[in-house]
Amino acid sequence: MQIKKRHDQNRQWLPLSRIVILSVALIMPLFALASDKSCENASAAYSSAMKEQNLTSQLNQLQAINQYCSHPLVYFAIAEIYVNSEQLDKAKDALRESRKLAKQSLNQQQMLPMIAALQSKVAIKEDNLCLAKAHYNQAAMGYADKELPKWLVELDLEIETFRSEHVLSADEIRCQLEGSKAIGVVARVSLSVPFDYDSATLTQAGLTQVAELANAVQLSASSKDSVTLIGHTDSQGEVDYNLVLSLKRAQAVKGELIKHLNDLYQINVLGKGESQLVSHESTEQAHRINRRVEVVID
Repeated sequence: MQIKKRHDQNRQWLPLSRIVILSVALIMPLFALASDKSCENASAAYSSAMKEQNLTSQLNQLQAINQYCSHPLVYFAIAEIYVNSEQLDKAKDALRESRKLAKQSLNQQQMLPMIAALQSKVAIKEDNLCLAKAHYNQAAMGYADKELPKWLVELDLEIETFRSEHVLSADEIRCQLEGSKAIGVVARVSLSVPFDYDSATLTQAGLTQVAELANAVQLSASSKDSVTLIGHTDSQGEVDYNLVLSLKRAQAVKGELIKHLNDLYQINVLGKGESQLVSHESTEQAHRINRRVEVVID
């Protein structure tokens, strides 16, 4: 899928294994409860490997552990090293092994959300937003009745940052809409639709994004479906002003969309202003993430 990038930005890699499961209290049970009894003594070797600063040496130590202990945590750590070195195919292979092993044991299924999260990060590196979002949704399902952990909230923001930097193709939008339907929720996607500063006039990039959206709607929606456009602003400016601006921007998208769709669909508009911020920070990056148009097909 082709995605057109608008901004260049270097993203900092945050190793999930180091922030989520490196405590001895959690590592020891993961290895001790492994179905493979040869893993019972692997926790010390794993802890030693994860303290190694040289990634090549760390990889060699982890692969040595794999010789006598096939464990999802070891494959997961190996995958992170491959992601850091941009060897994404090898990372995906290691993650598949990690996921397969984790699913075989109830004691290790707590790793599945982390595996999905790392798969999401790989998809971001491959410019595949749809797959990144799908893996993120898998990870979030593991916390359906709980507060999302900080590392998963940060992953969501990374995905939203990626989204805000790109004009999404019709195929990418369609993929996300159909991905929502596949997990039994209303089809929706958030788009970064640029406008001129402090106005409801679409920029050229905004016009391009709406054209891609029109193609996606034609591919994904039936004439019986309604399309709802929900405008969102950042937190700069007065609340009431932003509420009006968000509605005007949604109306502007509707007007442009009708030019492509010829009144084939019922299109509704809403303005939410700054009431549903994705990020509550005050940086320009956060403001860009929050300025969006959400598309719902129902």
